Amino acid sequence: MLRLYDMNTISEVKRIQGEQNGDLTIVRKGASLFTDDLEIEDALEDINKNRE
Repeated sequence: MLRLYDMNTISEVKRIQGEQNGDLTIVRKGASLFTDDLEIEDALEDINKNRE
């Protein structure tokens, strides 16, 4: 599954999320996706910041 996302090792993975339809969403470390609060929190954590 990682190869479908052009990743070679699990160390490149930040988060794997199971979807309702059975698919997996894989987020690469350093990815900047802002579609929900969880991803915003992940991005802030990457730069050692918080919402405040």
